[in-house]
Amino acid sequence: GSLNTIDLAGVRQEEILPKAKYRNAYYIKFIHSLKEDQALHFSYRLYDDSWDIKANTVELSWLKSYFDSDAFIEVFYRYYNQTELGYYQKSFSNSKKYMTSDADYQKFESHQVGFFYNKDFEIMDLDSNFVLGYTHYTRSNDLEYDTVQVSVGVEF
Repeated sequence: GSLNTIDLAGVRQEEILPKAKYRNAYYIKFIHSLKEDQALHFSYRLYDDSWDIKANTVELSWLKSYFDSDAFIEVFYRYYNQTELGYYQKSFSNSKKYMTSDADYQKFESHQVGFFYNKDFEIMDLDSNFVLGYTHYTRSNDLEYDTVQVSVGVEF
């Protein structure tokens, strides 16, 4: 079952959602070279599903390569919005066929901005990669967070 609960007339109860969800996503991406070492990326994604949620995502990023293309910096912005699920409510006074209070099913919009630095190199003849990144995410239904990523990968 679900781990999410709802408030049903003052009593916590497990949410009730349909067993199946059918999803459709349509995506387009445009990449334009500004110079030999720079590019702009633009993408758009349209989403809908059998629960009647619709969403739009627009992302714009700028990439610049360094060190003979062994490293690059990416700066990006992402906008997202979605419609509300028909059986979402913060609380319920009486039982319904489907019920959820999961904020991910609310109508909301979000903004995300960030950057990544990515560098390829070798360690003892093994292809390796270093990534440093930061993102700030905020959405209209009171969720906000920052993420820092530091990683090293070695291919063997």
